[in-house]
Amino acid sequence: MPAWSRAPVLALVLAAAVTGPARSAAVDLPRAAPTVSDRIRTGVEIRRPRVRIGLEGHADAVRIGARSGGFRILDGASGAPLFEGRAAGPVLVVPAGEPVADRSEVFRIQVGSFREEHRARDLARRLEAELRAPAAARWEPTRGVWRVRLGEADRREDLADLLGAVREAGWDDAFIAGEPRTRRRDGGLRLVDARWVDLPVATSRVVFVPEADLLLVEDRPYRGLIEVLLDPWGALVVVNELHVEDYLRGVVPEELGPAAWPELEALKAQAVAARTYVLGNLGQFAELGYDICDSPRCQVYGGAASEHPLSDRAVRETRGEILVHGRRPINAMYTSTCGGHTEDVEVVFPDMTAPWLRGVPCLPDEEELARRRIVLRGRPVAPVPRGPAGGDDAALRERLAAHGIVGRDALEPARLAAPVTALDAMRWATALAAAAGLPAPPPAPDPPTRLGLWRWLWHADDSGAGLVGPRDESAVLVPDDARSLPPDDRRLVASLLARRLVRAQEDGRLHAGDVPPREEVLAWLGRRALELDAIPWREAVLLGRRGDSLRLRERRTVRAWRLARSPSLVAQSAGAWHPVERLELAPGDRVAFVEDRDGRLALLAAFERRGTTDDRYSARYRWTVARDRRELERSLARVAPVGRIRDLKIVSRGVSGRVREVEIAGTDGTARVAGFRIRRALGLWETLFDVELQRDPDGLVRRAIFRGRGWGHGVGLCQVGAYGRALRGDGYRQILHHYYTGVRLVRVGGTR
Repeated sequence: MPAWSRAPVLALVLAAAVTGPARSAAVDLPRAAPTVSDRIRTGVEIRRPRVRIGLEGHADAVRIGARSGGFRILDGASGAPLFEGRAAGPVLVVPAGEPVADRSEVFRIQVGSFREEHRARDLARRLEAELRAPAAARWEPTRGVWRVRLGEADRREDLADLLGAVREAGWDDAFIAGEPRTRRRDGGLRLVDARWVDLPVATSRVVFVPEADLLLVEDRPYRGLIEVLLDPWGALVVVNELHVEDYLRGVVPEELGPAAWPELEALKAQAVAARTYVLGNLGQFAELGYDICDSPRCQVYGGAASEHPLSDRAVRETRGEILVHGRRPINAMYTSTCGGHTEDVEVVFPDMTAPWLRGVPCLPDEEELARRRIVLRGRPVAPVPRGPAGGDDAALRERLAAHGIVGRDALEPARLAAPVTALDAMRWATALAAAAGLPAPPPAPDPPTRLGLWRWLWHADDSGAGLVGPRDESAVLVPDDARSLPPDDRRLVASLLARRLVRAQEDGRLHAGDVPPREEVLAWLGRRALELDAIPWREAVLLGRRGDSLRLRERRTVRAWRLARSPSLVAQSAGAWHPVERLELAPGDRVAFVEDRDGRLALLAAFERRGTTDDRYSARYRWTVARDRRELERSLARVAPVGRIRDLKIVSRGVSGRVREVEIAGTDGTARVAGFRIRRALGLWETLFDVELQRDPDGLVRRAIFRGRGWGHGVGLCQVGAYGRALRGDGYRQILHHYYTGVRLVRVGGTR
């Protein structure tokens, strides 16, 4: 998040306004971390604006190499070479000082966060005087705020009394926070190359310069330069310095994967948001030697290994474009899935305010919904019988028919209800065997009893010996009449039940000696066909309709498919598939299809639709999480230690319905938790939820069930929503101006 309380000192001249007439202007940026290129001569030109990314996870050692062509190692302070010529293979960098002396945590009470430094320092002085405990105001680069923390203890519980006093003083949202207490002895670095040449160096920073190809950090490729330095505690900091446009090539596919969300306009919106974020957050970690991190705390960066042609194109076609409010890049926050509506920033992050981060709906209006609605009418559907062959089995029959394994006349209601004949069974089983590449079956038994058909259909399965062992038979053969099966058939029937190819009847019995109806035999064959992958369908995304054709995207291929004159239609509802006579669809819906011999859509299936919002495609659009009291008490102990939980109430909500504040009452008191801390305290995907409480006889909360929507924090650009809007035809500029209120889209040039 941008450090707006720090004075911006760098101005980028606008090459042109992206919208409206071209004009000259300037953009104020925060002070960036000093770059290698400004300190020493490396022989490698990195264009401006440059950015320094802290690569996390290398505190004790890091191995640096090159994909090909070798590299040079320079003293990061003087520029002097550290190996004569080229290092042999990858080089291991480790601290030269003593190992970590103390990795324990120290605990303090966080009282509040402030945008202005003077307010934070004034409060720290006042609290220290009133409560007689050490207090400090510290800059928090990941949030761009000054945090006031009070007290110090080795154990969380030792601060309980002081926390109570802080809350009585009016700071109801105070909580106990842990932070590392790590110290190292002073020392430089050691370089160990592939020949085990061990070179201690007096400098605290070394720079790796590629000679031809990309550098590798633990075998992961990165563009630009790699610098390794020591932080104030003596741990390693690995920094990738590169041009901001090259950096974005490793960010956009990590934040909005092109393989999962292959819409160029959505990726372009993501590119602009990510570019705006990094330029607005320059210098966020300057005291550690870099600008921003590579993790979700900032924005995810995967280096050159993450690059993808489609996201590369999105970066290239929006080159230099950022969003500004006034003269500054906005804090371009974004979230994965907003659950149908984004939120005002102060509801989720109470210590922030931004006029461009207002909650907006993430769905088309009713007029557009009606205009883009696609209604298909298909073949009349026979009533689905009740019992073991209904539901999904009825849809499987449609797939068997679409692949020509059974004729359409077999699906007529009167024929489905009639007892199967040996001729029917023979014809269907022979067609399935041909489609699956299996030998043709022997003649069908007559009369075709259930047990006779099971023996016949699975004659080549070795009676299930590979699936159900002799000692497992009794565990699988649960139906009451299974004990009457002939001993030689028990293993076969147990195998069929275990594979879920056959089922007991509604009364819980097998009725193995009876002749089954045709629809039951078709159900067996449908499940068997699925097992053999003999009735496949192809999945795609519906893009639109023109006349009697549907425009579908199948992986990376987009083409128009003509509908058969009377196609079979199948819809998923509550997880089960059912044939329908009418389908109502919208662009972006997931579908599956089977084509006939003429290349037309003989069967079209619509996967379950979660709603009409633009972010409905997300796996986290809806979710349910259950927490028992002990789980809740453990997670709440870090934020709101109230003892055993008596109650949990939602106090207020924001414009989107997100929970602004909750109140937790327990045996040791009451506390309130607000904003994004609610998600962390309760262990949820989002703060857009309802809660249902189950109680013990003594009134304590036994279990809480949270039902919600969305994934992330719900502020700013909705990434999956951007994909949905792009599917509806919105360009990236429309997408950005929808999610960010009152901003301008401009293009920045170089600073030289």
